[in-house]
Amino acid sequence: MINHIIACLGVTRSIGSGTYLGLPSMVGRSKKSVFNYLKDRIWKKCQSWSAKSLLRAGKEVLIKSVAQAIPSYCMGDFLIPTSLCEEIERTMNSFYWGSKKDGSRGINWMRWNKLSLHKSRGGLEFRDISLDGTSWIPILVTIQVIHGGAPRFPETL
Repeated sequence: MINHIIACLGVTRSIGSGTYLGLPSMVGRSKKSVFNYLKDRIWKKCQSWSAKSLLRAGKEVLIKSVAQAIPSYCMGDFLIPTSLCEEIERTMNSFYWGSKKDGSRGINWMRWNKLSLHKSRGGLEFRDISLDGTSWIPILVTIQVIHGGAPRFPETL
């Protein structure tokens, strides 16, 4: 029956390794390799911005408005491995502190977790990417408890 439909429509049968709306249609055991494209996209953005001479305020705006928005769309549906989140944060941290004109690395004057603190506490309010994907869990648990079920903590939606 399926082969007849495929022949009539003239389409090919796929396993599910593509993307739909920019998200992977199938996630296997190695989540890090599936979501590695997020780190690559952020790295490419940071490399293109590094060519321009930006002040720290400009870098802060680019990180908050663009670089942190790239993984948040994906993290609405999937939990991304914390190791990948740490690599993404390392990329943004190295972009923020920049490199010297002779090509050597700049000095990271503050750790990323300090930069993500509120401004009143000495930080710059960068979001902690590893916490973005867990924002829906309390809502889901509350809904399950209200409807009389035991709370469950799924790996993905």
